[in-house]
Amino acid sequence: MLSRIAEALYWIGRYVERAEDTARLSDVTYHHTLELGSISSEADQRHWDALISIAGDADRFFATHAVADDQSVLHFLTLEPDNPNSIIACISRARENARTMRHHITSEMWEALNRFYLELRRQAGTQSPLRGAEHTYRFYRSVKEFSHLFQGITDSTMPREEGWHFLQTGKFLERAEKTARSLDIRYHLLTIEADDPDMPLASRPEEQYQWLAVLRSLSAYEAYHKLYRSTVQPRAVVEMLTLSPVFPRSIRFSI
Repeated sequence: MLSRIAEALYWIGRYVERAEDTARLSDVTYHHTLELGSISSEADQRHWDALISIAGDADRFFATHAVADDQSVLHFLTLEPDNPNSIIACISRARENARTMRHHITSEMWEALNRFYLELRRQAGTQSPLRGAEHTYRFYRSVKEFSHLFQGITDSTMPREEGWHFLQTGKFLERAEKTARSLDIRYHLLTIEADDPDMPLASRPEEQYQWLAVLRSLSAYEAYHKLYRSTVQPRAVVEMLTLSPVFPRSIRFSI
């Protein structure tokens, strides 16, 4: 296989996974701040700062924005064409890679990717898909469903040859990185928000709710209860997301 083909397949896997991860993290953060009822503007800003850091775009974001809030962060991570890690930019780059090597992927893969790209362009060009909680939820759900569709089509139609393995490499490296970033940054956010940093994590006010948000942001809520059959415990959450050999978004499984 030519190196440029391998590279294109690798980045298709990374870009599609990155778009899905960004959609899930943005959706959970947005609804988490709504459910908290805006306890304080400072607490809200910490959550949006954390989301920008998890995406790895803090320097780029604050070069053009003074403050991180729901509107600026969601637009930047979702529809900003100048942000190479935004959802629309990731899907656009994945499509461009696929377009240059269509004979190395199946027609079903190309059709799914091209169709979703055109749908994103349509939504971004008419009116914002992020107006209000319901529209925001529906939009991010469509991104996640597209990623699942694309991965399912890939597994169902692509021969298990070098090309498929390069796609999987990109997907799982991106997944491992996002899980590590989420755990690292959100753990420190919880420490900052604690009234008493020396108090055991499980005893802190609203701590369990915060860890539920961590699980949901990584599609791990149901898996956690199946594997541990207990209330949410910080140590168990970190253990599962880091070392589980069976959960598909743990760092160990991805690596």
